Amino acid sequence: MLILVLLALAWAAGPDLEGALAELAPAPQQAPASPGGPGARVVVLPWPGGHVRAGHPVLVAAVRERLGRADAVLVDALDLHQAGRVRGDLPPEGQLARVSDAEIAAIRAQLRALRTEAARVPDDLAVIGALASLQDRVWSNDRPATRLLLFEIAVAAGEAAHGMRQQVPPFYGQVGAGVENVALYRAAAMLWEERELGVDVVTSHRPGGEPGRALDAIVRAIDAGTHAPLPLALQVDGRFDPEAFAREHPAVVVNGLPREVDASGRLLVPRGRVDVLLARPAGAQGLSERVEVWRLDDRVWFLREAAREAVGEALAAPLLAVPGDRCPDVPAAQAAALGVLAALHPGDDLFVAIPERDRPDRPRLWAWHRAEGRLHAVLDVDRGFPVRFAALVQVGARFGAGLAPPSGAASVEDLVAVTPESVPVGLALRGHLGRLVLAASVAVGPAIAPAAEGRWTERHPSGGEILRDPSGAEALRHAAVQVRGEGQVGVVLQRLAPLGLGPRLALGVAGADLPRAVDLLAHVGGTADPSFGRRPPLRRIVAILDLDLYAGVRIPYGDTLLRGADGRPLVLPVLGMSVGVGSTF
Repeated sequence: MLILVLLALAWAAGPDLEGALAELAPAPQQAPASPGGPGARVVVLPWPGGHVRAGHPVLVAAVRERLGRADAVLVDALDLHQAGRVRGDLPPEGQLARVSDAEIAAIRAQLRALRTEAARVPDDLAVIGALASLQDRVWSNDRPATRLLLFEIAVAAGEAAHGMRQQVPPFYGQVGAGVENVALYRAAAMLWEERELGVDVVTSHRPGGEPGRALDAIVRAIDAGTHAPLPLALQVDGRFDPEAFAREHPAVVVNGLPREVDASGRLLVPRGRVDVLLARPAGAQGLSERVEVWRLDDRVWFLREAAREAVGEALAAPLLAVPGDRCPDVPAAQAAALGVLAALHPGDDLFVAIPERDRPDRPRLWAWHRAEGRLHAVLDVDRGFPVRFAALVQVGARFGAGLAPPSGAASVEDLVAVTPESVPVGLALRGHLGRLVLAASVAVGPAIAPAAEGRWTERHPSGGEILRDPSGAEALRHAAVQVRGEGQVGVVLQRLAPLGLGPRLALGVAGADLPRAVDLLAHVGGTADPSFGRRPPLRRIVAILDLDLYAGVRIPYGDTLLRGADGRPLVLPVLGMSVGVGSTF
């Protein structure tokens, strides 16, 4: 039994017991995050090998409390994957995230000039190359305006390359199972995509003549499987929940067009350049990806799994490699992605969180400083103190055996009969470290058993002369009120355990002034906030409701009346319950 208890305690405390005392030492203070706006967005990176994610209610409460921001929104690490929006020639603090309308107008003006030059000097490789390279200036394709501009660039470059005497790379190349004019293929893929979806963003701008016939031929080749589209899968770890995905990502944009995701979590996308954006609720922006796939390949492209692998360890490792009071050097790709997120959400402060040792109640936090393009550690006002406390006022009912009649002449049947014993009222104090809970309580209750005339009866402590009344009978101790103390050790289960909320299992040792016995008890209970989990607790001080059921044995000791006919102390049953109200702190 002792081994089982020790194993349970080791599991309850988790791997953090060893470092808990070190965490109590005051950490050097860091400058708190400078405000950048009214909102707060927190990207949650998992602890290496850990399982706590952004939606964990304890993590949500702990981060909001640490930041003092009840409005903080926690998002998955996938949001840090911004390959589809990063502009490579800009520093992190200068990222733009979107191609502006002014930039679109400037690119279109340059396109008109190059088309005029290409018509004047046909077959000029420099001009054709300049036309093709204009697409790189449209670094993010997130809406119809950018889609139309990319189509116009592809048509212009394709028309210019269509008249070339020789099919030379990079203007011609392998697409699936055939060789195509690469720019015209890009334009044709957009036409095929819109035909499949029944929309018209670029279709009405399709050119006529020979370029138009070439585009139609490529569309037919896509239909025939020569340039078969690729499956894009949105599963993670082989699973896809359509309802959960729809809640997390109300919009999916592929190549500037909104797409519907089926129950399997797959989309068909044309070969070539593919821009994918996953939106978040309330107009927020999530993951973005940009890839170019040209060769024949029948494998599925698992977008979210690939993104998770790319962003998880890449940023978590350097952040965890330095103490929390230092500012880490962030890899260039992740720094650029943070700059993109900051540009996408100009009204929000941006933070990064990692649950220390996979403990949701102990997040490490860094703030993104827009002007510097760097992360700074956030001050821990609690100095990393890992223990949560709870104080309760309790009232209950206890049933037991061992209330001897006042005369002391108790039969064995009287002693072992389970009867209502008391209605105790008491105070309890608990300390929570992860799942581990330690508790102490004291309760005062009147005796209510009719057989004992509402009084506990016991001998005076032995070791001295027996006290007797005038009749010569042994003088006994009587009390109408019992004072009872108890200590407990146990575990709290489920996700809110570090906050002291959730179902609970515990072992307790209790004792009282009367009778002379020790109670060994097993407890089953639960603690909840008044909303019963509908609203996550945001502060250390949270009102709580409590229910506790217990049962066990009463073991007399010393010179006691609780003995059987053979003179040996009796082991007696005891059980009861309590309800309580209180607060965490």
